[in-house]
Amino acid sequence: MQQNINLDDMGVQVQRININRGALTIKLRSKEEEGDNKFRQAVANNLGEQGTVETARKKKTLIVRRIDIINTEEDIKSAIQEITKTTSFEIKLLVDKRRRYKRTAIVTLAEAPALEMLTSGQIKIGWTSCKVMELLTPPKCYRCYDFGHFADKCVNTDHMKTKCIRCCEEGHRAVECQNLPNCYQCDKEGHTAGTMACPAYKKMVEDIRKEQKQP
Repeated sequence: MQQNINLDDMGVQVQRININRGALTIKLRSKEEEGDNKFRQAVANNLGEQGTVETARKKKTLIVRRIDIINTEEDIKSAIQEITKTTSFEIKLLVDKRRRYKRTAIVTLAEAPALEMLTSGQIKIGWTSCKVMELLTPPKCYRCYDFGHFADKCVNTDHMKTKCIRCCEEGHRAVECQNLPNCYQCDKEGHTAGTMACPAYKKMVEDIRKEQKQP
């Protein structure tokens, strides 16, 4: 099969090959989904009826901060395309609550181009150099709804499943809640759990970021 597939023509690189329980796993590195699709089709053609091919493209979500409000979505997309050389990404724009004249973009794209943006640490959009960071999410337990662990490791006895995750009261759901937000993570009013407004959640994110920077 290796002799029949030209990786250079597809713009992909093979990082790792594993065989587990009869299943062959090939990890690729590529900028465009088109290259992945070409490789997938080439492998399927070589296998014929001997097997099936499934693909799972690893992605990262990035935060681009301090975007001037005068820059349009097309301006932001063009700047991302210039750095990553790809058009395969999703973007969501948010208004910066602390700086009304600035916006934040949440960008989801394949791992390879995402790493290029993270390596630079900034991107020039219009006249401004905007900060680029990875959106880090601590693990969440869907047994107690706390952060920092998964359900199989949960030892908490207080279950949020019967409570509103916005105000922590029983008898209604968050979508119906008319009460002021009350964080069940740090037990303080004024914000909900799982946001950067929560000191406990913010510390978790910062700890993850510090761990990733360690050699």
